[in-house]
Amino acid sequence: MSTQRRWLSRLLDTYAGLVLVFLFIPIGLMVVFSFNQPRGQRNYEWHRFSLNAWKDPFKYPELKRAFVKSLEVGGIVTVVAGCLGTLMALALVKYRFRGKGFVNTLIVLPLTMPEVVMGFSLLTLFVNLNWDTGFWTIVIAHVMFCVSYVATKIGRAHV
Repeated sequence: MSTQRRWLSRLLDTYAGLVLVFLFIPIGLMVVFSFNQPRGQRNYEWHRFSLNAWKDPFKYPELKRAFVKSLEVGGIVTVVAGCLGTLMALALVKYRFRGKGFVNTLIVLPLTMPEVVMGFSLLTLFVNLNWDTGFWTIVIAHVMFCVSYVATKIGRAHV
C-alpha cells in the first residue's frame, strides 16, 4: 500500500471515529446526567451525585408497559425473522433458480436504505391499506427490517 493511500485510510478512520464520537455524545450525556440531582425541573447543570433516578426504574407505569411491549415485539420478531431469514438464506444458497440475483438485491435493499425511510414507507403502506396501526404493524415492520440481516448472515455462513 502506498504512503498516500495509507495516509488517506488513516484520515478516513479518524473522520469515522470523530463522527461516531459526535453521535454518542448525547447518549453519554444522558447517562451522566441520570446520576444528577437537579435543583428544579430541568436537568441542564450538574448539582450533585444521586442514584434517585435509578432506585425504581419502573416507577412510572408507562415506562413499564413500554418495556414489556418492547420485549414482546423483540421476542416475536426474533422468532419470525429468524425462521424466515434462515429459510430464505438456505433457498438462495442451496438452489439455482431464475431471478436469484434480483432476489438477492431485494434482500439487501432494506439494509442499504435508512431505517427512517423504510419505516415511513411501511407506515404509508399500512395507512393506504386501511390497517389499524398498533402492535402487529410494529411487528411486521420490524420483521421486514430484521429478516434481511438474518438472511445475509446465514447465507454468508453457508457459502
